[in-house]
Amino acid sequence: MAATGALPTELYHHSPHVSSSQRHKTLRAVFDKYASVTKEGDASSRYMKREDFLAALFPHGLDQVLQETGLTTDHFNVLFQVADTTQRGLVSWTEFSTFQELLTRPFAEYEIAFRSLVPQGRGLMSVDHFQALLKATATQPGTGFQPNPDWLRLYFGTDSKTGALQGDVDYTTFSEMIQELQLQRLQHGFRTSDPKGTGAVSPESFAELVRTFADIHLSSYVLDRLPALLSQVRPASEFTYPLLRAMYQLVRRSDWVDSLLAQTAHEHPKGLITPEGFNHTMAKCHNSASLLTPLETQVLFQLATVFNTGTQETVRGFQLVDFRRLFDPSWQGPGTPITLPPAATTADVVRDLTPAVEVEGTQPESKMGTQWYTWLVRALEPVYIFSLGAIAGAIGATVVYPIDLVKTRMQNQRSAVVGEVLYKNSIDCFRKVIKNEGPIGLYRGLAPQLVGVAPEKAIKLTMNDLVRRLTQDPRTGDIALWAEILAGCTAGGSQVIFTNPLEIVKIRLQVQGELLKSVDVVSRQSAISIVRQLGLVGLYKGAGACLLRDIPFSAIYFPVYAHLKKDVFGEAPG
Repeated sequence: MAATGALPTELYHHSPHVSSSQRHKTLRAVFDKYASVTKEGDASSRYMKREDFLAALFPHGLDQVLQETGLTTDHFNVLFQVADTTQRGLVSWTEFSTFQELLTRPFAEYEIAFRSLVPQGRGLMSVDHFQALLKATATQPGTGFQPNPDWLRLYFGTDSKTGALQGDVDYTTFSEMIQELQLQRLQHGFRTSDPKGTGAVSPESFAELVRTFADIHLSSYVLDRLPALLSQVRPASEFTYPLLRAMYQLVRRSDWVDSLLAQTAHEHPKGLITPEGFNHTMAKCHNSASLLTPLETQVLFQLATVFNTGTQETVRGFQLVDFRRLFDPSWQGPGTPITLPPAATTADVVRDLTPAVEVEGTQPESKMGTQWYTWLVRALEPVYIFSLGAIAGAIGATVVYPIDLVKTRMQNQRSAVVGEVLYKNSIDCFRKVIKNEGPIGLYRGLAPQLVGVAPEKAIKLTMNDLVRRLTQDPRTGDIALWAEILAGCTAGGSQVIFTNPLEIVKIRLQVQGELLKSVDVVSRQSAISIVRQLGLVGLYKGAGACLLRDIPFSAIYFPVYAHLKKDVFGEAPG
């Protein structure tokens, strides 16, 4: 069962990040909409009653939230008590906006809990206040839970004469106490469910213990199936306290875990989350290497994979949506959408504290327009990337083209006298080209090169990616070495088929300048005239040699590149 009482410390969460001006405008509209009390003699001053305040926080109805979370109205009345700083039973606009600002702070749940217990302006919590907290948040009435006295002395100290607890704690110390108190409750609940002290409880008892801290984080669909789900994850003899603690930590950190899982999925070509990829992501992120222990990580993958597939066998990972289904408290089962990501679930009701209301001058964005824009962006993204590649390739080809021309002239140089060469070296070739043909001669044949540079790279990369996608494991995204080599060979072969005619034309144009001095050449040829002269067969002259060169090169290049990214630098291999 869910916790009952007056202070759910797990209840609160960050509100969405929006601009301060827009947030102020929206909050003011919410306040004006629900504030029903007007002070006598001052019609401009409006206030919220308790009912108004809760209605503003939960515009879809508090009853729905109570039904989803299993909490009581006492939990939410605490929010009103914290907001009503003057204790007059009414909340002003200033108090309402201040309360909303409080909810955006990183540790709002602790601060709200502390403020609800400590008298206004005191800033310290006494032993009596803490005892009131224990009574108000009793999760299992009648079970006799009391914190360890030695543990309490570590925080409060004792009277030297009577031995009674005494002293006060501030807000930061209180936040640490709450963390330990929740674990002590967990230990007490486990011992109660294991009266014989065997060290293990039944799957049903274990599921009930999980409900005490996960009731507002998991949907009723998941909770009702939790015993069966857990039975698939672990043998009955392994439902131990360490496993329960691992579940608790996993639920408590679900929003952080979601962020790491999203990054892991983004770095995998198929969006797959594997244990290796997840551990690598944790290691890369600052202060995240110890976010989850090995047991907690194991439980995460067992639950997510079994929940999605019904089995752990032959499954090496899961998709991000599998985790989000598991931690979406409003999810109703297969065929229903995920309504909220786990980073801000329905149970974290503070997400709803800034409800969507119509504000003058603002209109909600059209859903159809958003979908159309998203589709358009996805459709144009390949064109954008191709265009950038074409521009970059064209600039690069233009810059280095004189070097390519000199190389071709040196390889194909002719002489009128046997034993003599036209060019002594590359520098001599460069000088003679400029002297005889002018600077423009260094760029003879550039047009075919520019025509082919963008499609050449696009075809080569596209064919490699296509074969990799067709041969990789559909579930894990892994690809065998032979398939990587095949993809590289296909890419190299397809490149030759496209670029060989362009290379032939380019070389003919590059050497044409020196051939003009020959009596056999009567006029300068254009690229089109060269194509007509050679014909289809002539354009592929020497293609066999190019295939023998480019296919092995690509068969080595692409697999080595992919494995360097994945194994050495830890990046996605795709």
